[in-house]
Amino acid sequence: MVIYYIFIPMNISGLPTDGAKAYYLFEALFLKGKPCLCILNDDEDIDIFTDNLSAIGSWLKVSPGILPFPQENSKRISTIFSLVNSDAKTPFFLLSSAAAVSRGTVSPANFSVLCLKTGDILPREKIIDFLANTGYTREDFVSDICQFSVRGEIIDIWPPQSAWPCRVVFMDNEIEQLREFDVETQRSKNIITKCSILPASEKMDASENAHSLKEFLPADTVIFIDENIAQETLPAWIKDFPAIELEPLSGTSLDFFPNTSCRGNINLFLGQLKELRKDGFQTTVFCANLGEEERLLEILEENKAEPPAFFIAPLTQGFYNPQMKLALITYNEIFGRYDRPARLPKFKTGKPLDALWEITAGDYVVHEKRGIGKYRGLKPINTGENISEYLFLEYRGGDKLFVPLNDFHKVQKYIGVEGRRPRLYSLDNISWEHAKERAKKSASDIAKHLYDLYTARKSLPGHMFPADNEFEKVLADSFIYNETPDQARAIEEVKKDMESPHPMDRVVLGDVGFGKTEVALRAAFKATLDARQAGLVAPTTVLAEQHYNVFTERLKSFPVKIALMTRFQTKKEQKETLDALKKGLVDIVIGTHRLIQKDVVFKDLGLLIVDEEHRFGVKQKEHIKMMKKNVDVLSLTATPIPRTLSMSLSGIKDLSVIESPPEGRLPVDTYIGTHDDGVIKKAILAELNRSGQVFYVHNYIHSIYARKNYLEKLVPGARVAILHGKMHSSEIEKTMWEFTRKMYDCLVATTIIEAGIDLPNVNTMIIEQAEEFGLSQLYQLRGRIGRSRTKAYCYLFYSKGELTEDAKKRLQALNEFMKLGSGFKLALRDMEIRGAGEILGDKQHGFVQDVGLDMYCKFISDEMSSLRGETPDARGTNSLQGAQSAQSAKEARFPVIDLNMSAFIPGDYITQDDIRISYYRRFMAVENRAELDIMLTELVDRFGKPPGPLANLVDVIELRLALKKLDICLLKEQNKYIDVHFYENNIPPETVDRLYKNYGAIIEFCAFGFKIKKKAAIADGRPVIGFLKEFFEELQIR
Repeated sequence: MVIYYIFIPMNISGLPTDGAKAYYLFEALFLKGKPCLCILNDDEDIDIFTDNLSAIGSWLKVSPGILPFPQENSKRISTIFSLVNSDAKTPFFLLSSAAAVSRGTVSPANFSVLCLKTGDILPREKIIDFLANTGYTREDFVSDICQFSVRGEIIDIWPPQSAWPCRVVFMDNEIEQLREFDVETQRSKNIITKCSILPASEKMDASENAHSLKEFLPADTVIFIDENIAQETLPAWIKDFPAIELEPLSGTSLDFFPNTSCRGNINLFLGQLKELRKDGFQTTVFCANLGEEERLLEILEENKAEPPAFFIAPLTQGFYNPQMKLALITYNEIFGRYDRPARLPKFKTGKPLDALWEITAGDYVVHEKRGIGKYRGLKPINTGENISEYLFLEYRGGDKLFVPLNDFHKVQKYIGVEGRRPRLYSLDNISWEHAKERAKKSASDIAKHLYDLYTARKSLPGHMFPADNEFEKVLADSFIYNETPDQARAIEEVKKDMESPHPMDRVVLGDVGFGKTEVALRAAFKATLDARQAGLVAPTTVLAEQHYNVFTERLKSFPVKIALMTRFQTKKEQKETLDALKKGLVDIVIGTHRLIQKDVVFKDLGLLIVDEEHRFGVKQKEHIKMMKKNVDVLSLTATPIPRTLSMSLSGIKDLSVIESPPEGRLPVDTYIGTHDDGVIKKAILAELNRSGQVFYVHNYIHSIYARKNYLEKLVPGARVAILHGKMHSSEIEKTMWEFTRKMYDCLVATTIIEAGIDLPNVNTMIIEQAEEFGLSQLYQLRGRIGRSRTKAYCYLFYSKGELTEDAKKRLQALNEFMKLGSGFKLALRDMEIRGAGEILGDKQHGFVQDVGLDMYCKFISDEMSSLRGETPDARGTNSLQGAQSAQSAKEARFPVIDLNMSAFIPGDYITQDDIRISYYRRFMAVENRAELDIMLTELVDRFGKPPGPLANLVDVIELRLALKKLDICLLKEQNKYIDVHFYENNIPPETVDRLYKNYGAIIEFCAFGFKIKKKAAIADGRPVIGFLKEFFEELQIR
């Protein structure tokens, strides 16, 4: 082992990789007890170097403190907290950038922390004031760091340094309990005894600008300055500490060298291992996981090679040092997985796109018996001395319908054709019944058509591709991200189809950036391994080139020939590609509609991949249909379809739905307001200051050049380019090429950028006249940013002046889709109709408009079941129809309880109407006591002790469970009796016997069932609900 004697300050060179830098800093500083401030190029370098330090530390069997200090506020606060509370004798690595260390920070004297402990006596208002004054955002529910919420006796807080948010439960002014909770479920996880609440931001007074990170650093700190960092970009106080500066060339050159990348060449790797062993090197191969290690061991065993030492840790780049006889090699350097690793931020997890039943006042809804109306809110209504809550629906002519809790399940949110208002029905039912009949016939026709197409295709012979081989496993291992469960299932389903004896015709649905391209790539690779060609057709040149770049990068380690075929290729290049395709010299060809023209001839086409087919013209679609015959077809679309439709088509249309966002995807912060030059200027400058780029959406070609001039005057020095659909193709290509290479800072564009361009460096988007766009279009546009680990911002400006009702509605809705996974549900619902159109055809829009998409899908499902020869009792649980049949059966046995008591969820217990409705619906769906207990526990956990009316509601639901088992349809409390009605007025004989034998004195039999004599049965002062629960429980047991 070489011992480094450091003379500081000093300039050094010869640390060519992050792994070499990390190893050197451990040997030179950490193991000698010196804390180190590492100044790196940017925040991304901070994340990557964190991995390398962690890997080398684990390998050296030490556990360093690694503290990130980027530009983003919350992490800075967490690091300051760690520095204030660190042991002066324990060395650490503090990782920052020139921009981050140059920013002022809070002074040590003003860095306040609120420490909470179980049993503390502390007014809730004091905690709320601290949170409000230190930068926390108050929300209805906590879903991100630096947020808090208040609900009765509960305060939820997510401090910036914590992996989980904290729930503070009060009893008066005493902290009764502290619990960590899960933001996805809002349920508690663990009980804790204390929690430190840090400020959410470095909130500074004007007098505090002079304070810096220096004031928190130990006096013996050594500063390491990475390559390519100019001294003039660093604050003056850096010179107060000894420093090591890394330079390309210096008088002190260390003996570290980069490993040769094998790019998947196993023989080259085996040769390197042999040479290193011969020269006496200590060699360790670093793998990211056990799967990578097992894969390498298999290869070494196959080649009868002696394995080196293995270590599982996230080292991104290795090195070798001849002087020390040490070589650290990474799996990436063997297989060429990436040039720079992708690193995902902490705390963010993907959440499936649940099309939840969420309505707000003013939304259109569908009542299955009454038709389409407008939801006006939850309405508490007094019935005598008691209160109940009703759904208030408004129909044509001002007709009002109040839907009781028992009938909530009959109401669904209306989803229709985007941009069109549905017609409101009157309460006479005649027109509604006619509309349903027309929609049923349409649904029947489309179901038969799809069924005929499916069965015809399944009868055709196809090519059976072989099962996965070793190359496919290597490709899967080289994927730098963790596959989401949905993505892994989609890949499996596609491969299974390809291995079947019938032609594949599968649609993969998934949002922008959810991993559809990787699914297509695995399929194309499978085809090439069996000597069949694959073609990918995309609607735009930019999208085709993006696919080409991804395929080329992912398959660069394999002997696969990939060609690009768009209008941007010269005639000579196109001719060469056409000749190669015909001769079988091209394995995968990617292109636009140029690829589906008559002169394109494949030698042996085995797989056709069609991306966003709905965006092609009619003639192009016909050409695609001709190409589909007898080949496997994989269609990709980013437009979601309703879950109800995808389920109803299961077994008829092969669909793979990718609903889970990739882990680590950051939500895009969205700002909505009137056009404001000041905000626009600030937004652009903020993005440029972090070396990013900006999309500026101006959807009017006639004034787009004037908008460019406006921006150049607003932000002097900004390099602005223009992109729109009427530009010459070569100009579009040149502009995009230059923008991707950061030759421009801002791209003023029409909605041409909606078409799938992937530019991770663009993380600010400004959209003018947002009221002119549909929700789905705005959502697609916003999906262009936030594609990397960098926080993204979208500014939606609407014109000054009076807005139409529809525009107001859209902008209100946009306020609700700020968050990934929950925020875009509204946009998702509006987009689903587009997806339905793609599957069903545009001709169905009128019928969907009349009855709503959910009901239309139910009609399709009914017809599908009929075509499959299923009866209501034999449909099983594998189809939506089976589920709906079961649901219908439940509704037919849905006991109604009408008692003289208040049973509801008070608005001051759960303030949000949509959350209350969600719980009402869940209560109505409870099937057993265990489910009810889980719900009750959740309510207590999230909102505190249930008030009286909610406790009554829980009792009513428990009573309903007993009535259901006894086949009772109605329980109604009268003045002297409680009427008990049975379905079809039919009391089972065994129930009659038990009633007569055990309760003859307190009941009277009658035509509908029996009556309970209240005075004889219920003692004075005893709650009726308590007696009834006990009575019907005993009746079941006996």
